[in-house]
Amino acid sequence: MQQLQRYLTLYLTNPIRDSIDWETLARITRYGLTSVEPGYDSVRSVIGIRRFIPVKYMVFDSGGFIELTRGIKVRVYDTIKLYKYINYNENDLLIELDRIPLYSEDVNTRIKKIVENINNYIVMRREFKDKVLYVIHGWTREELELAINQHIGYDSKVAVGSYYVTSILNTAPKKTVFKRFSYTMELVRKHYKWILVLGGSGPNMIHIAFYAGASAVDGVAWRNVARRKEIIIPGVGVRALNNSKRKKFTVEDLIVLKDWWNHRLNPFKDLKVEEFLKLALRDFKAIALWNAAALKLEERIANEYTNDPDRYYKYLMQRWENNSFWRNVLKIVRSSYVQSKLTVYLKSFLR
Repeated sequence: MQQLQRYLTLYLTNPIRDSIDWETLARITRYGLTSVEPGYDSVRSVIGIRRFIPVKYMVFDSGGFIELTRGIKVRVYDTIKLYKYINYNENDLLIELDRIPLYSEDVNTRIKKIVENINNYIVMRREFKDKVLYVIHGWTREELELAINQHIGYDSKVAVGSYYVTSILNTAPKKTVFKRFSYTMELVRKHYKWILVLGGSGPNMIHIAFYAGASAVDGVAWRNVARRKEIIIPGVGVRALNNSKRKKFTVEDLIVLKDWWNHRLNPFKDLKVEEFLKLALRDFKAIALWNAAALKLEERIANEYTNDPDRYYKYLMQRWENNSFWRNVLKIVRSSYVQSKLTVYLKSFLR
């Protein structure tokens, strides 16, 4: 069983079968996340798959997201069947089949989905016990409290649904998205010891999630930005190697990249940085694997601040001094965090 720990953990998200094999990824991380979604099209694609994934700690996602992306309705018993077929082991977690309430939906529809989520969780828990990870969703205080209250007592660990990803699907205002995420984390921190934030994606959102109180985050940006020939610089962010809309890779970025280059996680440390950058422009796998290592180095940076939120806040404000969007997001999360700590202090003071 994965231990409930203070160490902040990044799970690298990768397709269950892909050109970037899990054996290569296992040299970079001990923590991975993948989806059994391909199993709904072909059960054969997931049968016994766990033995081909040498990553020690895995989270398996139900793949229920295809209800939104492909309009396919998945039944909880279909997911149970796939989870049994993968031959998961004692180190793994299995995310429940969750229905995702969208900002654009009416309240009754969202509440219906939240109730369905706890029902799915209970059914799956009968089969898999505490390996099942419940997912918190909600856009209003009432929805969030319902999602939490119906689960309290079952487990001390939980996942928080991806507000960032779902906001893109149903065009929720970004300010609303981050306010809801911040408020959700404030509520969840009160009731759970271990929190996995889903859809952390890139380095900026990963740091926001960790600062907000996440114990773990999953990240897929190492692949996504590589498709656009973009590179992740630890401690800096994402930079463009070509003509994408992202901020361009600079000499200053090169200096930072060289500072990290000999780290043991870097699969290309035997190459000169300049040689790698030429390779990265023509080889998706190369730039993706460096990006995977870079995200794990961002995890290391986050852990330098895990016990000192004030210091973490100052670090991120300085890091984003020229990025007003992420500074404003951080301020939203900060205000919620400070208010939460003040409430706890006042309650203890007034006793």
